[in-house]
Amino acid sequence: MQTWPHVADLQIPEVDSKDVTILLDANVLEAILQREVRRGSTGQPATVLTAFGWTLTGSVKSLVAP
Repeated sequence: MQTWPHVADLQIPEVDSKDVTILLDANVLEAILQREVRRGSTGQPATVLTAFGWTLTGSVKSLVAP
């Protein structure tokens, strides 16, 4: 994640969408509350710390730096 310095120290695993086994709705408020948010520059993804750990949100083409 060298492309995004604001998340360089986080360990976010690459996940294939076929491996997703749980989807949380807004009625599970404790699970989706943001404990911390890291934003990058315009067009870069943001990371959100929740009860489940860090999540990556936004448009992501690849986690591998060009």
